[in-house]
Amino acid sequence: MTVNRKLAAGFILLCAFLQPWMAGADTPTLSSATVSGTQLTLTYNEALDTGSVPAISAFSVHVAGSAASLDSLNPVTIAGAAVTLTLDTAVAANQSVTVSYTVPGSDPLRDLAGNNAGPLNGQAVTNNTAAAPGAPGSLTAKVGDMQVTLS
Repeated sequence: MTVNRKLAAGFILLCAFLQPWMAGADTPTLSSATVSGTQLTLTYNEALDTGSVPAISAFSVHVAGSAASLDSLNPVTIAGAAVTLTLDTAVAANQSVTVSYTVPGSDPLRDLAGNNAGPLNGQAVTNNTAAAPGAPGSLTAKVGDMQVTLS
């Protein structure tokens, strides 16, 4: 009976030692990347550590092939599984957008277990920016017997 108790105690200690590496060993992975106006959202497969916000220099955004600047006041925010990058200039509908992320040495994107998210290199972003309303082709107004058409 003594041998069995020692084995059980050893097994419990081993499990307690390995638990931090077994639980949450998966790195956060990108589920989607979307943009609407000035808000580019990277959504991951799990909640992220809101206390570990990367510097603006960790991200690179390109709109229609040209580098885009991030807002200097509040460029990167994290809420739940979403990382929001605020752009200086709104993206127009139908413009192509890509984002890159380099894992920094301090304050990387990471999950609640401390696993760092991997880098992104030219990740395509779905553009959900609504098209700006265009000018009407013609406008007709009629008052009594008078009709006016503007083109």
